[in-house]
Amino acid sequence: MGLKIGEVFRDYCCLTVTATGVRAVGLLDVTCQVIDETGTAFGAAIVATECAWANGWYYADITPDAAGTWATDWSKTALPANYTFHYPYKEFHVGAGQEADIYTRVGAPAGASVSADIAAIKAETASLVTKVDTVDDYVDTEVGDIHTDVADVHTDVGTCITAAGTAAAYSIVNSGLGFRGIVTAAVAGVSFTIATLAGLGAGIFADATSPWYAYVLRSNGGVSGAPQGEYRQVLTYVTATGLFTTNAFSVAVAVNDDVIITSNILPVIRDLHDTDIPDIHTDVGTVITNLSDVHTDVGTAITAIGDVHATDLPDLHTDVGTVHTDVDAVRARTDRLEITKAFFSATDDIITCNTDSSDLTLPSVVLPNITGTITHVYAGIKFRMIENTNAATNGLNGAQDIQVKESAAGAYVDAINLVDNQWLLAATTREGGDAAIGNIDIVAQVAAFNKTYNFIIDDNDVDQANLNLCDVQTFLIVSYY
Repeated sequence: MGLKIGEVFRDYCCLTVTATGVRAVGLLDVTCQVIDETGTAFGAAIVATECAWANGWYYADITPDAAGTWATDWSKTALPANYTFHYPYKEFHVGAGQEADIYTRVGAPAGASVSADIAAIKAETASLVTKVDTVDDYVDTEVGDIHTDVADVHTDVGTCITAAGTAAAYSIVNSGLGFRGIVTAAVAGVSFTIATLAGLGAGIFADATSPWYAYVLRSNGGVSGAPQGEYRQVLTYVTATGLFTTNAFSVAVAVNDDVIITSNILPVIRDLHDTDIPDIHTDVGTVITNLSDVHTDVGTAITAIGDVHATDLPDLHTDVGTVHTDVDAVRARTDRLEITKAFFSATDDIITCNTDSSDLTLPSVVLPNITGTITHVYAGIKFRMIENTNAATNGLNGAQDIQVKESAAGAYVDAINLVDNQWLLAATTREGGDAAIGNIDIVAQVAAFNKTYNFIIDDNDVDQANLNLCDVQTFLIVSYY
């Protein structure tokens, strides 16, 4: 089993009384210890809790905080020899599959770089400044008229920026590249809580390779002043509560501050805003200062601007279209990120296989109410023990199939192929159980979540009466996006 660092999983163990085989309930000194490959204990033992849904089952919640290969080791303090542990050891690996950066996740082509895109934009801007300088050669007077025109443009821009447009812009914030919320609690210093951003996943923001940043959009519900407009790197994030820890702001983040958690593109954009755009603004200001005699040369200026409109703006429009196409491709891949999970049935303590060649009912699996598109499904069965109650050798009589169908509709389809003499046991024998996973993709039959799927052994037949399967569970391995 592979886990991320900090990902919680629940480990189970079943205890029975050795002398009687009866489930052991109500034990208060059962513990689970994490050990490494040499058997050395790692951290303190966890006191187990008895499961509410099955007598004799105990569980412990484990949170790995270091990479490596580990195992769970179950034990009992008092009279351990009086009890039998079932499934006491499970091995798991921590730290595999961590994603390095955004280009790895979305499959960007080799050499792709946000910095290269910014450099291309800067080059286009430099070209525009050159053309503005050319316009300056023709325009020398009438600065007052230009100021009047600028005021009119400012009024038009204000008319274009409407409340509806602002709301539409806010709607894209929580898109995966940024997450916006209001601070609901804050500790003086460098930590604050955004309750609406809880539950996004452990470690999603605290990534040293591809860091995320907290940007204060509005301070205290709209009051300007520090830390409004500042951004700091996110150091830790607690998914259970939405608690963020960052590098220190000039003034501590407070309750009701409006904060955006954004990807590492923000520093690049801020550098462009703080350095390159002011330089362009200075150059434009110089052009405006030197403008004169605009009425005399306005025809020439319009001709020069027409050249810009005919050549440079179409090129810039083409570049923007290319970037838009690339973003759509990234979103298409991200939206189809596939997840694979196993969903188990309840446990049936004894299922008896006999010689009547009839269909044998197995436990059903209920898929949860998940929103997603199922792409692949494989079936499986496991049982803790198998018992031959006959005085002769016993096993499956001929090839048979475990079949699956949706409970409310459809027909059974083959999911796991069983062969003649499978589960073969000597006379009057009990052995440890088995697990089998089919290699038949049954996605056409198991096509939707929030449904019940029935399992049978079709025309089940064994050599002798009877062959008992103990503590049986069926399961479905589902891939979806």
